[in-house]
Amino acid sequence: MKKFLVSLLATVCMMLVLRWQGQSLITPSSPYGILSLELAHTYEEAASVIQAAGPQVLQSNIWLDFLFIIAYTFFLFYSIRLLQKDNSARPSFLLRSTLLPGLLDMLENTLMLLAIARPQPDIVILLTRYTAIAKFAIAGLLLLYIIVTALLRLIFAKKTNG
Repeated sequence: MKKFLVSLLATVCMMLVLRWQGQSLITPSSPYGILSLELAHTYEEAASVIQAAGPQVLQSNIWLDFLFIIAYTFFLFYSIRLLQKDNSARPSFLLRSTLLPGLLDMLENTLMLLAIARPQPDIVILLTRYTAIAKFAIAGLLLLYIIVTALLRLIFAKKTNG
């Protein structure tokens, strides 16, 4: 439980830091901040985000995001581990899958850093986009599992105790 709470606190803290540091990334060319770069379709679109937000600010945000990746990966891992009834030594599929969003996010960050450093072919920008989409989808499914399982546990615990 202690590792879960520490990972939750670290995740929330990093979310706040990224939100604070990334405020200047929201511009007319990047209305969604760093998400505008993550989900760009072409290098031309990515370049307009980079120019509007500023390469140094984007790079700082991406480097901070690496710390966030560590925090949320541990949070996902310890949340699912806490919810699993069988805490056997052999990790479950769900437990192992908590690494996927973090790995995808690291690849996405690396690709964005390349795009900031110098022009990239559109395929690199599209790979960044689809990596981000896959990351969000997997993390979303894991969070959905965590929330539903936790709620069901609470409901059934109240029924058996009440």
